[in-house]
Amino acid sequence: MGVLSGVVSAAFSMEDTLSVLSAGDRIRNYEIQCLAGRGGMGCVYKALDTKLDRLVALKFLPLHLTFSDKDRRRLLQEAKSASALDHHNIGVVHGIEETPDGQPFIVMAYYEGLTLANRIAGRPIPLPETCDIFHQIVLGVSEAHSHDLIHRDIKPSNIILTRQGTVKVVDFGLALVVSDTDATRSLGIPGTPLYMAPEQIQRAPADRRSDIWALGIVLAEMLLGRHPFLRESFPSAIYAILNDPPVELDGIPQELQAVVYRALAKNPSRRYQTCAELQADLERFRNQWRSTDADRKNTATPPPPKPVREFKRYVHDASEPVSLGPDNKSKILRRLTATLAVMFAVLAALWFSPAQFWIRNFIRPPQKHIAVLPLDNLGSTPINPDVAAGLMESLTNKLSNLSPGKESVWVVPATVVRERGIDKPTAALRDLGATYVVKGSIERDGQNVRLTLNLIDTKSLAQIGSIEVDDPAGDIRGLQEEAIRRLARMLNIGPDTRPRGDSSVPAAYEAYLRALSYLQRYDKRGNLDLAISELQSANTSRSTTGSGSMRPSQTARRHPHSTISCRWSTSRWVGYTMMLAIAIWRSRSFNMPWTWIRETLTP
Repeated sequence: MGVLSGVVSAAFSMEDTLSVLSAGDRIRNYEIQCLAGRGGMGCVYKALDTKLDRLVALKFLPLHLTFSDKDRRRLLQEAKSASALDHHNIGVVHGIEETPDGQPFIVMAYYEGLTLANRIAGRPIPLPETCDIFHQIVLGVSEAHSHDLIHRDIKPSNIILTRQGTVKVVDFGLALVVSDTDATRSLGIPGTPLYMAPEQIQRAPADRRSDIWALGIVLAEMLLGRHPFLRESFPSAIYAILNDPPVELDGIPQELQAVVYRALAKNPSRRYQTCAELQADLERFRNQWRSTDADRKNTATPPPPKPVREFKRYVHDASEPVSLGPDNKSKILRRLTATLAVMFAVLAALWFSPAQFWIRNFIRPPQKHIAVLPLDNLGSTPINPDVAAGLMESLTNKLSNLSPGKESVWVVPATVVRERGIDKPTAALRDLGATYVVKGSIERDGQNVRLTLNLIDTKSLAQIGSIEVDDPAGDIRGLQEEAIRRLARMLNIGPDTRPRGDSSVPAAYEAYLRALSYLQRYDKRGNLDLAISELQSANTSRSTTGSGSMRPSQTARRHPHSTISCRWSTSRWVGYTMMLAIAIWRSRSFNMPWTWIRETLTP
């Protein structure tokens, strides 16, 4: 089995890596023998160094990376640091070279064997073998840390088990180089997300303790045969890393459980601070285990294992949802106040409610997790599809605003539901963890509009209840308010709520719903302009219709100092704010130039 064959990362497609080489091809003084492995960081070829007559592994980084002079210097520096490590548990780096067309590649020692990922292959590794492998891994990482070199991407596929029984940790520092190239800088953080410490996921700088977290994941995976935060979907796994306890280590000696839990403390200050501390506890367990094993053989009733004094605290630290420390809070505050644009983005996000989902998501798991599914558009004269899509968004927002003090309610934003194509209760449970879904239809026949909503339990697929509201005048807003009131009672999540600033003019409200629909599909060119146009249209319709078309209670709310009047008078500002926020986000995420933002913001 090749040096790096194993788990293939989905970070880059196979076409992105150098795959045209075959046996017999030559690059400089290296003769290719075979493809040894491929992953997210590139591909590796087994080759013969014809000058020194030795086998080497040539690692080619993904072809789509554009290496500037700064990137090349960084890659060379990381390679120098790694090559300076002289330890039997660290893979040897011979140097950095380039192909004739300028593509850099790393020359490493070639090791016959298999990766730890292949060794695990979904099955637990016996305890003695696990301890021996992990002992060697920690020794290698500890040596690197003593030279101020952080790995940042420790995972089973970066650990090689040679045929001689020696463990080699490879790819030191490579994750940082790849993430910091001009072509990938928008990806944000270095490493493989499922093996990142919580602080790395939150974009805080990685240090030795981040590697220690990854070591805890690797140890748990060897003991269990699976990732300790494995979930049905990638977002759920990331959520679990930040908020949930790792899977229970049933059948594992408590002393070794304590090592895992302490390494997996979500707060880095509660983890092992150095590999030496971790190694000391591991050696203590190995000695106790050998002693207990000897007693087990010599006596009919071996002595019970000694309980770990701080075991409960270690379990608590690994289970407590992550929170930002004072230092990180101050850094984030400085960043938020650094530019007015970021403040606009936050305001816009709060205005359109989906931000509430993420806030609640990272506090603690809810008891009631609700998703509103796309509405079926029925009837002899169906309403505009954009109005139906906007109504789904508005229903979601209003559910989010019900009983804001209750932490037991968590509503998935319509953006998430739409982007993942969720249209069935089973999919909502599987991909979003939703316990309830609201599924229904909007039906128009002539002027009459009927809104039907069904509340469904996603686990049993039982219909909890059904709501049907008609309005002969086609007042969608009125239908929605009545439906929300009934839905709130059905869910038992709060008292009846009053409207929160929506126009009572049907034409204005439909324009508002169309604007929401366009904003949720902002990635389609032109939709941002359409959203602004609809918001302006809604404001115009509301002002030109006059108070005569409004209910008395609504007319009273048009007082200049009322919330509704204030909100609707700023609809255009909100639209531009949302556009600015989206433009900034896209420029940061996809390296788009500021000229694109200027073009987008041009009325």
